[in-house]
Amino acid sequence: VIQAFVQQKQSFTPAGNRRAPPVRKQIVGGARKFPAVRPPDITAAGTQSTGGMQRRPAGREQPAPLETQRSSKQVGVFDNVVKEMMQTEKDYLRDLRIIIDVFKKPLEEQEIIDGRESAVLFSNVELLLGVNEELYSALQSVDEERKRRKQKELGQEEAPVDSGEKVILRVMIEKEQVHKTILVTRGTTAAQATDLLVKKASMADGVAPDKYDGFVLVHKDTGKVLAEDDRVLHFCAHQPGDPAPNLLFKLPTNTRARTEGEAFLQMASYLKMYSAYCSNQVACMSLYRTLSKENEEFSAFVKSALRNKRCRKLDFMSFLIMPLQRVCKYPLLLRELLNSTPPGHPDFESLSKAADQIGAAVLSINEKKAENEASNYMMELQNCIEAKHGFALLAPSRKFVDKGEVTYVASKKKWQPACYFLFNDLIVITMPKDEDEKFKLLVSMELKKALVNDIDLPGIDHVISIVRVDKNSKVMLAAKDDEEKESLSATIRKIVAQDVYNEWAAREVASGSQSVLSFDEWRTSYADMLL
Repeated sequence: VIQAFVQQKQSFTPAGNRRAPPVRKQIVGGARKFPAVRPPDITAAGTQSTGGMQRRPAGREQPAPLETQRSSKQVGVFDNVVKEMMQTEKDYLRDLRIIIDVFKKPLEEQEIIDGRESAVLFSNVELLLGVNEELYSALQSVDEERKRRKQKELGQEEAPVDSGEKVILRVMIEKEQVHKTILVTRGTTAAQATDLLVKKASMADGVAPDKYDGFVLVHKDTGKVLAEDDRVLHFCAHQPGDPAPNLLFKLPTNTRARTEGEAFLQMASYLKMYSAYCSNQVACMSLYRTLSKENEEFSAFVKSALRNKRCRKLDFMSFLIMPLQRVCKYPLLLRELLNSTPPGHPDFESLSKAADQIGAAVLSINEKKAENEASNYMMELQNCIEAKHGFALLAPSRKFVDKGEVTYVASKKKWQPACYFLFNDLIVITMPKDEDEKFKLLVSMELKKALVNDIDLPGIDHVISIVRVDKNSKVMLAAKDDEEKESLSATIRKIVAQDVYNEWAAREVASGSQSVLSFDEWRTSYADMLL
């Protein structure tokens, strides 16, 4: 029966065509086995031959190709973001000029404020104007070039009108301070003009043409660099009968930006100017309040200037805060451009680098601004705290962390409303501000090696104790609710942990350790055991 079961039979279709015999199971010693399958042929390309069909080897799936072009939806989003960026940048330049022309220069010229006061109020706003004019010019060039390429792709680019007009250009070769003349027409491109110029200069001076490698044509009046396919006369807005445009032939000081990302990358190194401006904001606002109260001439001038139609009913400080607001907007705009650009697109790399660099720079600006504000606040606070035996709040490494309202628990039966001021090494408890705008000191405690515990007291809830065992001292505070209690406790514990970590890291470095855990890594591994 078994032999009959496994016998191969040939069968035919009604049309007489032979069909493959069915695969049948072989039974050997009670176990089921399947007929051996001959391994497929392997082609030279490393694929399996399967009856004329090519199949990739298992485990070697090729990654999908990266998209190199924006989808129609992405193009719409990208164009809208670029449009918004260009318009808001133009508006920002307008407002910087208002700060300078309507406020800064008149105040200085009329000697209403002196040089020091002007520096505090306006900082380096004129330098910011120069930086952003360069950025706007670069963005304009990129946008115009993109539109021109799009028109060319669609066949809508205006062909140069051959009016027969020829213009003699007298071009200054900056390196040698000599002029060369070339003859161009309406259709002459920058590349063609450059070839004519190099040929004439090298023949006249007997030098090799490669002497001028990397040189570009620059429109002297605007400072803009001509791209190779720019038509010279059209680029310079030259009309028939106009004088010949002024051109320079030189090595470029800056590479012409081809994308929005490259334009911002060129700006990145100048963002430190914004750091100086933004760090000055606290001092600026403080001086403005002082001048408004004590300098009647200044106050009258500002009121009069704000009636200028250019000010659009905005107040003085609204203008002075604009640079900070604008620089914080750039990372958001760049991220929107990046999100509408596929990874394989030529713009992706420069946009990605710009988003990272500008984002990091703005983060640094905000951190420095926060540090400066905290430092200024500490100086103000030092003058506001009254203590019987004097109190020195300022210290070289001390930084302000937080403040709030609590209840100071002097004993189990005595407590009163209070304010706390928390620093990276100290907590200060005072009475609320009095009529003279002063804080009376109740108690202060250094937080080195302090322990924070929850405690239960009759008659009052949400109490924590801050204990220094080595100093035999304790401060008890009651928060408004559990959320505030947990937040204050966590902040103090983190301060204590940071101090312990700094000592541990210093010992590790001194012992020659090549790899030291970060604070977050160390805290995850050890802090709970130590604190």
